[in-house]
Amino acid sequence: MNHTDRLMKVAQQYVQLHKQNNWVCAYAGGSVGRGEADQYSDLDLNIYVTSQSKQTISHNVLFEGTMIQLHFHAWPGSQALRSQPWTHRFLIESRSVYDPFGLLEKLKPAAIRYFRSCDGRKQMLLQATEEIQCYLYGLDRCIREDNLLGAFVAVQAAWHAAATSFAWMKDECCSAGGLFPRIRHAEPMMYASFQSICTQPLEASVERQLHALATYRRYLLEQKVGQAGLDSGKDQLIARKVERYIGIGELDYAKWVLRSEAMLCYVAYAGGIFQFGQHVEMLPQNLKEALALLGVTSFSMEQLSELLHQVDWFTERAKLAV
Repeated sequence: MNHTDRLMKVAQQYVQLHKQNNWVCAYAGGSVGRGEADQYSDLDLNIYVTSQSKQTISHNVLFEGTMIQLHFHAWPGSQALRSQPWTHRFLIESRSVYDPFGLLEKLKPAAIRYFRSCDGRKQMLLQATEEIQCYLYGLDRCIREDNLLGAFVAVQAAWHAAATSFAWMKDECCSAGGLFPRIRHAEPMMYASFQSICTQPLEASVERQLHALATYRRYLLEQKVGQAGLDSGKDQLIARKVERYIGIGELDYAKWVLRSEAMLCYVAYAGGIFQFGQHVEMLPQNLKEALALLGVTSFSMEQLSELLHQVDWFTERAKLAV
């Protein structure tokens, strides 16, 4: 039994033991959905439920020795798959776990056909571009307010959103770990520039960085008890992910994962990025040092300009691929 089959079996066992009357269907995503699971993989289990709330609820559970990332979504209906294709693109890498009414079986092929149609791709590009513009608006605000640490977060979020759009439009790639190799291959000089800005060598060992991340997460959780994004179980998930990418020589992505997770912790805590600079200023000294170990710093205007140039490059290449 390979790792994908093992984790699918865990998913089926979990659903069998815990399913509720309002569960519509469930699927495994991520590396399991793609059939690429390895010894480092966790299980992303997406469960659609009948609910009036549109909010996705996520939390982590340990089941049969496997960490499961549970994501509960309100069942969107078939029309939402067409009206919000960018949000639902992950269906392309899904594996059905629970489908008592046959909805996934019927809707997934139709949704994928739409995703690949001319109209569907145009709609996806439009929605991806709106996401990028949202981050760029945040970046402009941070620069106007001289919030350089907020700008540090916003420009990287815009870069990642634009790179994700490029990877999807070019190769239908949903894998976050697949971004860096694609960019490195497509535009090596641009990647080298990005590397010098965002993945510069860090003085601390990986073990110290993981400890720094766990310390920062724990501090935020003490301030906001019960916040799912601050669950200490995520430290285990991140450690395994980092170990995977170091093992295959993707050191840049391993460093990016650590730094990005610190940013996601803050967003889970604060709900946005605009007060990040003020937040860091008010942290105890040991936590300021923890973030510094993770490479949290401010960018120069020249570095911000280069990353914005790359955002434009990704956006234009994504348009050409439609």
